[in-house]
Amino acid sequence: MELGLTLWDTAYVYGMGESEMTLGGFLRTVSRESYQISAKFTPQCASPRAENAVIEMCRESAHLLGAEYMDYYWIHNPVCAPRWIKELIPLAKSGKIGKIGINGLGRHN
Repeated sequence: MELGLTLWDTAYVYGMGESEMTLGGFLRTVSRESYQISAKFTPQCASPRAENAVIEMCRESAHLLGAEYMDYYWIHNPVCAPRWIKELIPLAKSGKIGKIGINGLGRHN
């Protein structure tokens, strides 16, 4: 942060939550206005029993990061991207996520 790092990128799949938990521990020590969070939803990590996997995983990531919202939320390794985009829209409308991204479109759809 002292060197100007303001965008922090992570995903639940990085260590199955460990990356988000570790980063969240650090981010809790600095002002939320001083950084942006870029997090990712990985369809392959979603519970097959989840009623709304995107919302559940976003909620879990926010909890681990200690964040009320994420500035960027990506579909990571987008299997069936159109299905997941539909589930991201309510999160954006509610303010839980800012911008929506798709990582690797064209390789996995």
